[in-house]
Amino acid sequence: MGEEAAQNQKTDQDRLLALEQLENKAEEGDTQAQFFLGFMYTMGRDVKQSDAKALKWYRKSADQGFAAAQANLAMMYDAGRGVPRDLGAALKLYRKAAEQGEASAEVNLGMMYSMGRGVEKDEAEAIKWFTKAATQGAVTAQYNLAVMYTEGLGVAKDAAAAMGWYRKAAEQNLALAQFALGKLYESGLGVAKDEAVAVTWYRKAGQQAYLPALSKLVFLYDEGRGVTKDEAAAAHWQRMAADLGGAESQFQLSQRYATGRGVEKSEIEAVKWLKLSAAQGLPLAVEKLKQLDDKNKS
Repeated sequence: MGEEAAQNQKTDQDRLLALEQLENKAEEGDTQAQFFLGFMYTMGRDVKQSDAKALKWYRKSADQGFAAAQANLAMMYDAGRGVPRDLGAALKLYRKAAEQGEASAEVNLGMMYSMGRGVEKDEAEAIKWFTKAATQGAVTAQYNLAVMYTEGLGVAKDAAAAMGWYRKAAEQNLALAQFALGKLYESGLGVAKDEAVAVTWYRKAGQQAYLPALSKLVFLYDEGRGVTKDEAAAAHWQRMAADLGGAESQFQLSQRYATGRGVEKSEIEAVKWLKLSAAQGLPLAVEKLKQLDDKNKS
């Protein structure tokens, strides 16, 4: 047996021993062990994935008041995984966990109240739970709070509060929040207008392949707004957007190759991206491709 194979065998043995020890603790009533077993069965980590077994262990842990297990069991009921979907049961479990300060449950409870899922819609109650989760650093709650302060949902409109929560979420690398911050700086809504700062946030979101941010970067680099005009850079961001399947971006990239704007002129590339855009049904691309076909036939 080779050294690598021997090491792999030892690792497998260690995992089996760890799993056996965890199962023993869970059978003895250890709530944390029960939760971890439930999580392992949910994800299929070191065990065969099984929603039924995940439910079993989450329920044992949740029945003893373990908040994380209550939250995960609620998610199973919420999604109908391994059990018939039951929003009422999910709501009760989310509440039990949220009342113990479990951030994931606070977020999901806020979502149920904000959308009226399994409970009467109550945006003020949603704000309450999102705020609890957001102050613990839950990025989804931070973003949702920012939107609600922006729109005045369940709370008076407050541009400064919205800005603060968008920033906290953006600093945790949430592309949606980074894009939103970029828009605020670009427009000057609730903050001093600064297109250079807008570009910075759009770039952060664009580097995460967030299509709307990529489109903004293309425009700003093409126009030289917030950055030095740079058509090659615009083409770079447009190519990223096109690779993600954005039909409009594919069409615009086709036109760049047709004219050599920011890229080396190439009829082959122009036709390639035009066809990809047309295949998605973009009217401009479909018409342009038809014109090209008619021209080639004549």
